[in-house]
Amino acid sequence: MFKKDLISNMPIVIGYFPVVVTFGINTVALGFSPFEAILSSMLIFAEASQFVLISTMGS
Repeated sequence: MFKKDLISNMPIVIGYFPVVVTFGINTVALGFSPFEAILSSMLIFAEASQFVLISTMGS
């Protein structure tokens, strides 16, 4: 069951992965810790809002 679900969700993971990596790189480049980047991803599930948050708090 888990393996079947994992395989069926791969297109979503492949599409979302570059956005998540870009967010992590930008977050660390603006001076946030990796923990803060992960915490932001856990608390806010809207990627555009995360980018707005780090750009606002990072400046």
